[in-house]
Amino acid sequence: RRSFGPSPVVFSFRRPSPRRTHRPEAALQPPTRPFLPQPRNFFQNLRLSSRTSDFLSEDQKIAFRAHEETIMHPTFADAGRKAGLQVWRIENFEPVPVPPSNYGKFHEGDSYIVLSTVGNGNLSWNIFFW
Repeated sequence: RRSFGPSPVVFSFRRPSPRRTHRPEAALQPPTRPFLPQPRNFFQNLRLSSRTSDFLSEDQKIAFRAHEETIMHPTFADAGRKAGLQVWRIENFEPVPVPPSNYGKFHEGDSYIVLSTVGNGNLSWNIFFW
């Protein structure tokens, strides 16, 4: 039998005895032990890899890279590489770039993707779609 970390925590629930419920001062006292253990107790011995590729074989890594390349739509090849705003409208299930002169003009019933890229060296992205 293999063990994957600490043993599970088991809680037992009991109904309060009738003699405790009729004392109002007992209800004002804080509980002697917490209802749930602290979350850190669950993860003290947990070791996480910083890279997902540590869990993949070499064949899986190659297949994964090939899969990533096939799912990238050519329209998004340069998306988010520099700070600014980019907008696409969906036409016939395909993204079509919106010219910057039309930014802010959205038409009812159309679907859009808006990418806001912020930062100089370290970029961060906000993606909106509807």
